Amino acid sequence: MQRNKAQERFRKSVENWSKFLNERFRGISARVVVVKLPNPKNTPELADDSDTLFRFYRAEGFRPVKCKGYNPRYDNPKYTAEERYKVAKEALNKGYTKDDYSGPDNDEIEQWLQTKGWLGWIIPKGYVALDVEDAASIKYLETICRNKAIEPAIHCSKNGRHFLFKSSENLSAATVPTKAGFGVTYRVGGKSYLILAPIENRSWQLKMPLNKLPELPEEFYKYDSKKRDDVLKVLSWEIGHQWRDDKLLHGWDDLDTSYTSLLIESGLTEEQIHDAFSLVFREEYDEERTRYVYEDNKKRRDAGEALRGTGSFIQKIRECKLKNIENLINTLQRLTKKSSSEEGSYFFDGEGFLYKWRIIHNVTVPVRLSNFDACIVQEISEDDGAEVKQSYLVEGSSKDNKFPEIEITRKEFPMMTWLHKWGTKAIIEPGMAVKDCVRHYIQVNSKQVERTTFYTHTGWRNIDGVLAYLTTGGAIGAENVNIKLTGELGKYSLPLEVKDEQKAIRASLSFLDVAKKDITLPLLSLIYLAPLTTLLQPMPNFSVFMHGMTGSYKSTLAVLALAHFGDFKEIAKLSNFEDTANALGKRAFILKDSLMVIDDYHPSTNRYDAQKMESGIQRLIRAAGNRTDRGRLNSDASEKGRYEPRCMLLITGEELVSVQSTLARCLVIETERRDFNLKNLSALQAASDLLPHAMSSYIHWIQERIDTLKEVFAEDFPIKRSESSQRKHHAKLHEQYAFLRFSLTVLLTWMNEKGVITEDEYQKISKEGEEIFSEIIKKQSQRIERENPVAKLW
Repeated sequence: MQRNKAQERFRKSVENWSKFLNERFRGISARVVVVKLPNPKNTPELADDSDTLFRFYRAEGFRPVKCKGYNPRYDNPKYTAEERYKVAKEALNKGYTKDDYSGPDNDEIEQWLQTKGWLGWIIPKGYVALDVEDAASIKYLETICRNKAIEPAIHCSKNGRHFLFKSSENLSAATVPTKAGFGVTYRVGGKSYLILAPIENRSWQLKMPLNKLPELPEEFYKYDSKKRDDVLKVLSWEIGHQWRDDKLLHGWDDLDTSYTSLLIESGLTEEQIHDAFSLVFREEYDEERTRYVYEDNKKRRDAGEALRGTGSFIQKIRECKLKNIENLINTLQRLTKKSSSEEGSYFFDGEGFLYKWRIIHNVTVPVRLSNFDACIVQEISEDDGAEVKQSYLVEGSSKDNKFPEIEITRKEFPMMTWLHKWGTKAIIEPGMAVKDCVRHYIQVNSKQVERTTFYTHTGWRNIDGVLAYLTTGGAIGAENVNIKLTGELGKYSLPLEVKDEQKAIRASLSFLDVAKKDITLPLLSLIYLAPLTTLLQPMPNFSVFMHGMTGSYKSTLAVLALAHFGDFKEIAKLSNFEDTANALGKRAFILKDSLMVIDDYHPSTNRYDAQKMESGIQRLIRAAGNRTDRGRLNSDASEKGRYEPRCMLLITGEELVSVQSTLARCLVIETERRDFNLKNLSALQAASDLLPHAMSSYIHWIQERIDTLKEVFAEDFPIKRSESSQRKHHAKLHEQYAFLRFSLTVLLTWMNEKGVITEDEYQKISKEGEEIFSEIIKKQSQRIERENPVAKLW
């Protein structure tokens, strides 16, 4: 009786789930597939807590996330189908990567689905979804599962499948070839990966409760590049894939003969060759034909005749630029080739020790070198615009240990002193030239070295003929660009795609309202002058010094200005005058075409500290004004690259610099507490996440008009400078005025074209800027005159 009731409850729960989906997705053009769930008689734990698929998710720790979907409010016809699909998958819930995130409740989910939004679920730890797009790979994976009598949950998407398994292994989220030969992408639980609910032509085929899922089979783990059988399967699968696409060799005769010859030359047995061809031809595999071709080639080999097709096979692979297949063939040949006893060759014994054959007293003997194997997997170049530093990423293992990957500079590598990073279990034998032999073996053994270039600065850079703006996370205007900025510099991060453009630009414009425009207008002009720094000739030759007593919101305003360039919320860890002069100079070089804030130039009672601080600020301001740096030499007397400032400097301080010529390279902005509108200041701080999107929009806009802007600047700059020179101020101040006027003009033109300000507002702000800049230049000229030694004396 109890069992019958459980069955009835379960039947009703499935009917309710079907009704729920039909009601929620009516009119969405979705194809929802509801499959039969297990009989509760065999799985009594499902009877009371599984009335919907969503309950399955929640019970196993999946957490829901609202995704945009093809929602009218996020739809934009200018995007391609692929771009719209990418947007549709974007998560809307903030903080969903955090451990304490729980997600929307059932009512919120119901309301969201009614708006045509999509619903994603975060895969929890202990699960892994194999993302497979290729139809042949899907079919082969399903065949393996049937042969093992296991049934994963299957997520059917438009183009592929997700196969859900349990997994206690710490997998890497990556696209890799498997031990079975075909490639998969791991969507690993516990790493914030999403799967989508059964909507928009997606469905789940559930044949068992999630907590009954099978463990991930060994065949679906990443292949081991040091195991011959694994490499052979990956190679054969890839050859079959290229053959089907007519990219390799046409016809059975060509491929049969050529690949068989290659495998025989590599020392593989008939059984291994049959396994290889079963993956190449798959459902078209003919065992008898493979046996015939093998025996024919074997007879030729035994008769001392050359095998047919091997050379043309390799040549065809190179002509087709199938580098991956070529590398796999090299790896297979290295793994199957027997150890030679010729002088200079390397081999490993059964205990995992590396040897080299040496001729000693006319006798060839093995000499032990080390107890580990190693190879270079990546060659890294770090380009900062002045120098390119190179390093290697090395991986290694011994018989019982897998060593972590380590990065080694090019100078460290030949000395082998880096070996201590692997601890005491990686041992090199004593003896003359042993270290050099190990180094040589590692280089010879490094067949598949990935070469990667990282740019280690921000700002404009010509990459393959395209002028792109570098920022943490990529480049605006170019694809597949690697950026590496360390420490706090990593916060200089602009979005590559602009969101809420007009809202973001208005937020940036509201910067003018947080304080008197005598303060905010020159600062906003400085912010948007920064991305133009190295585009203009001459380059801007001044720094801005925000001067005021403690508590006058100098640092707060500086952080808000800096928030246009990334995730800056507080003054902590920003550059300050406790840093060394060399450190500040290097940062000013790295932050190309960005704004660099140096906080807290203050009086000191310690004479040494005061002199050090004064010397540092004098050197930095003069370097920024002259756009130059002190020359340095390498140990071989060759010149090092010069690290001249390539950013715009914003300095805050309670005390002004004292030297007249240094003061002339500054634009001083005075601040007082009463000058600020605290309500507007707080409002903009709360909306500061929008400011990087405004700057990204501005840079996209500049990128389309670089040549025009350069031409306009060349004509406009001398005119503006000439206008200011009639006021008889210090000569350098006239250029500051011209640079600020040009920056404000570009800024207002951008805002006007984006529809944020009207033509009347454009003219009004432009007029205010002209008056404010003139007054600031006038006051600065008076300060400089007061610092004149003659004026001080008399």
